[in-house]
Amino acid sequence: GLVFVAACPDSPGPDPTVVLSCDPADAGAGTVPMAVFQARTVRASELAECAWVTGGGAKYLVVPEFPPDTATRSRVRYVVGSGGSLAAPASATGNHAVPPAARLDNMLRQIERRLAPYAAREARELRALSLSSQAIRGPSFQQVGTSRTFKVLSAIPANNQQQPTFATVTATLRFAGQNILIYVDNQSPSGPNGLSDSVITKLGTWFDQDLYPIGVSTFGSESDIDNNDRVIVLMTPVVNGLTDEDNCEVVISGFFFGLDLTQSPNSNQGEVFYSLVPDPQGAFSCPRPVTVVEASTPPTFIHEFQHMISFNQHVVVRGALDEESWLNEGLSHIAEEVVARHYDNKYPNLPPGRLFSDTANIFINNDLSNSYDFLESTGTTSLTLFASTGTLEERGAAWLFLRWLADQKDSTIFARLVQTNLTSIANVENVAAESFPVLFGDWAIALWTDSIPDHPRTSVPERNRYKSRNLRQIYARLNAIAASQFPRVYPLIPRPLGAGTGVESSMYPGTMEYFLTQAPADPAVGFRFARPDGQVFSLTLKPQLGLFRLP
Repeated sequence: GLVFVAACPDSPGPDPTVVLSCDPADAGAGTVPMAVFQARTVRASELAECAWVTGGGAKYLVVPEFPPDTATRSRVRYVVGSGGSLAAPASATGNHAVPPAARLDNMLRQIERRLAPYAAREARELRALSLSSQAIRGPSFQQVGTSRTFKVLSAIPANNQQQPTFATVTATLRFAGQNILIYVDNQSPSGPNGLSDSVITKLGTWFDQDLYPIGVSTFGSESDIDNNDRVIVLMTPVVNGLTDEDNCEVVISGFFFGLDLTQSPNSNQGEVFYSLVPDPQGAFSCPRPVTVVEASTPPTFIHEFQHMISFNQHVVVRGALDEESWLNEGLSHIAEEVVARHYDNKYPNLPPGRLFSDTANIFINNDLSNSYDFLESTGTTSLTLFASTGTLEERGAAWLFLRWLADQKDSTIFARLVQTNLTSIANVENVAAESFPVLFGDWAIALWTDSIPDHPRTSVPERNRYKSRNLRQIYARLNAIAASQFPRVYPLIPRPLGAGTGVESSMYPGTMEYFLTQAPADPAVGFRFARPDGQVFSLTLKPQLGLFRLP
């Protein structure tokens, strides 16, 4: 018996139809026995020949994949089949929309990578200046009721080469905590439409006593170039104005910009998190009631605080490049989940059927939604090669990968990923002490084999499942409470792969797709991974084939 998978770069014309075959005479001693619930990843070095495993009607999950981050971001056609001629091509889903908040976040990270070569020097100079002059630090600066001016990004740059535009605002200090200062723009709505003292105290205490310590303990310290021992939260309607009034369903809640740690004319020369303000009447953009701001600002703060810490640890402390977008964003979504875990541990007694406390849900809800969307579109959502400005599905992939990685290692891996001069795949390989293709292959299998229905979770090896989350339970709950948004009980549905047939599809580097097949009655089944013309394809794709024998 045989199964083959083939791939090649897209080209203007059709590839010749080639029937790939594996000679059964090659099986025998070359067959690798696979027991039920056992996984195997066939590496690039093996793909020039057939890879033989147990046949006899065995059922397999088949996962063709390309784990690199250096290949060109273009679709790669491939064929997966079990002999015979090829069937009609299967259509792959198109590109995903990039919401404004993700576009802004990714654009700022790209600009920061451009700033990195001189940001470390300028940050050290600013720190030395503040220490010598005490120009900023002092009782008057941290006294509630005092004011100062800020420069605030006022439009989303079209690309990372465009000069950002800024507005100058005057803001008043409304909260001074041990770790956090909250300034509110004087032009913000006031009275019942604005930020009351009670709301400011609630947010300030939340940031100061919970979120800031969690961020530092998980990832490391932020910089302190202004020598004020605090992170500034600036709440300003300029941030409200970044949201397009024609698309009020997607809101930009806030951001951090590494430009503030440089000597740029538009730098605030300090650690600043920018947040929107309540605007129930829609004076500055889409209407935003106080309750929405209360709920959206804390998860945005911890997300952006990770970016602030990462910029300090990579660029300011070590003089290296800022982290690559896929890993930087993944760690910021991990920051949200870490906070969610904090509140789940704090409020453990949940009503029947509830998986998260109300407070935890505020922080993890977007991660669950993003990851659900990723699992519906694995072949067109790259983990390592983000689209030009990234998508929510890609963020969901990064969160799921890092969650699995920490389950395999331990939670200290997040700090080690941040406190380094390495970036991207080299960073992951260093802290995990494993090659990235090996990690990618086992994670790809785990996305489907986590909690296989009708079988105990412990039936699946720990390497091929999540330890701290039950994915099928989570997504089934989403389906039960919001079926219109989450129509599938489990979003990842492998395509059937019939014996003696083939299916053609395509996927990006940094992605994988899923098929279910049953081997013929022959003692062995052979798998081959090659291009549709029968040739092996470029090793820059790091092609590999994941196999998992199902019960």
